[in-house]
Amino acid sequence: MRRLIMDLVVVVISKPSITCLPLSGSKLRPLCLDYNHLGNPWDGSMNTSIDETTPLISVVIPSRQRPALVVRAVHSVIAQERDDLEIIVVLDGDTAGSAEVLRGAFPGEARLRILENIEQSGPPVARNRGIAAARGKWIAHLDDDDTWLPGKLEKQLALALASRYAEPVVTCQFYTRAAGVEQVQRIPPPSLPMSEYLFVRSGRNGGTGSVLPSTTLAPRSLLLRVPFIELRHDDCEWAMRASLEPTVGWEFVAEPLAIWNCDEDGRERNSTSRDWRYSLHFARSHKHLMTRRGYAGFVLSRCTYAALRQKKWLALAPILADAIRNGSPTAKELLLAIHMWLGISAAGRWLQPRLLGPLRLFRRVGGRDRRHSLSGE
Repeated sequence: MRRLIMDLVVVVISKPSITCLPLSGSKLRPLCLDYNHLGNPWDGSMNTSIDETTPLISVVIPSRQRPALVVRAVHSVIAQERDDLEIIVVLDGDTAGSAEVLRGAFPGEARLRILENIEQSGPPVARNRGIAAARGKWIAHLDDDDTWLPGKLEKQLALALASRYAEPVVTCQFYTRAAGVEQVQRIPPPSLPMSEYLFVRSGRNGGTGSVLPSTTLAPRSLLLRVPFIELRHDDCEWAMRASLEPTVGWEFVAEPLAIWNCDEDGRERNSTSRDWRYSLHFARSHKHLMTRRGYAGFVLSRCTYAALRQKKWLALAPILADAIRNGSPTAKELLLAIHMWLGISAAGRWLQPRLLGPLRLFRRVGGRDRRHSLSGE
């Protein structure tokens, strides 16, 4: 009887976990049962039952102050023509009446769920809340200003189910739409480290890779274990961290299935990464997630671009020095960063004709001399 009493536990219910505490004298250790994956029972989003209507895919859309854009995003999800999904829109401190607009745009749409954060917390927190409240086995992210093309979920899910990995993360190519021009993002070679795909410039135009949230389909089990934590650079930070999980492998659909709308039209952005000092601090504090070449690529591309957007023309010198000291850049990557600076900065625009003019003249004279020597003149 005494042994039985010693093994009894008192269940103490607290937020956000259930802790089982052994009575005094018992050798049992405290056991914490995390139920965050069920949702928040205090806001009505807690998943209390699973039945035949449980969706296979949960689409999570964080949004703030952009009712027209989030309606467009939801339309692109409904156009997937799948009944086995739910759409979770997380309004992050929204005061623009987006909830009412959504209900009016999609009356009777049972698959649409709207969660509201009273105060703005940022996209990572909003995504994590949507993931916690989700009921699907798979999570598909979509930013409210992006859109999907028809067939995206079908093609990604087919690749995920055929994957050899225990927890496959499936992404795809996408169109980058800016100033009315669309470009297709490249996909990485199978053996390329994630940090090098994301940050090292390659190809004729010197572009980097990208894994946007709007292109990603991942198991909910992975996202609960590896949540979003960074306010800025959250997409690439999550991709690098998830890549370290032994159960994870990346699958890429070699077809554009989403549109990344990055036009500068004055609308409020949900996130920004335009502070070059913040980006440099991010690189240094996350160096363990990158190869040396990947680190150099981040500093030379992201930090240089952020400094130019801030019109911090003198930032080029410390950026180049940090890339060389802490990374392993190639000569081409250094020249690409300098070329970017010359093309955008005020000092660069002043220097460019003065540097390139003599160089072009030297090439023209040198080419003429070579032609004369070949002709024997």
